[in-house]
Order: sequence, then structure tokens, then C-alpha cells
Amino acid sequence: AWKADGEMISCIAPGGGWLTSEKEYGDFELRLEYRIGPGGNSGVGIRYPAQGDPAHVGMEIQILDDASPKYANLKPAQYNGGIYYQSAATQRVAKAPGE
Repeated sequence: AWKADGEMISCIAPGGGWLTSEKEYGDFELRLEYRIGPGGNSGVGIRYPAQGDPAHVGMEIQILDDASPKYANLKPAQYNGGIYYQSAATQRVAKAPGE
């Protein structure tokens, strides 16, 4: 479901699944740029075991189109930039879908 093209990794199939590294990392600093479409919902899993859903057995940094009407009633820690279900983002700074 994933395709690499230079520095860009794209999800090209519905659902996507988990794209993971075979390596484990200690302390690290992660910097990334992302682009999602209208109504998009994704995330970056960190500190999770090899088995299970990163959003529930580890931490997932949420990537979401906050402005989409289908996400109007979420809890603060479910919006873009938050650690899903654990901690809300301190600022809402996402660009519009497609940017």
C-alpha cells in the first residue's frame, strides 16, 4: 500500500496499514513534512511494540484534516498534532489539506 519516490513516501491504497522500520531506536528527534487530502486521517507511531495498533499500545502522533465535518466531535487529543488519546496538541497549526 506504500510507494517510495525519492524523499516522498505515499500511501497509494485504501487503508494503508502500518509502515514500520525494522530497526529499534533509543532517543531520537523526528522531523517530517506531510500532506493529506480532504478528510484525511493518518499518524506517526512511536514507542510501540512490534505487535498491536500503535495508537493504542504505543503512541501515535495524529495527522488529521481537523476542518473536515466528519471529525467535528472528536476529543482534543484526537486532533492533528496530538498524541492520540493521550495529550492534545498545544497549538493547531496544520495547513489545509493538499498543502
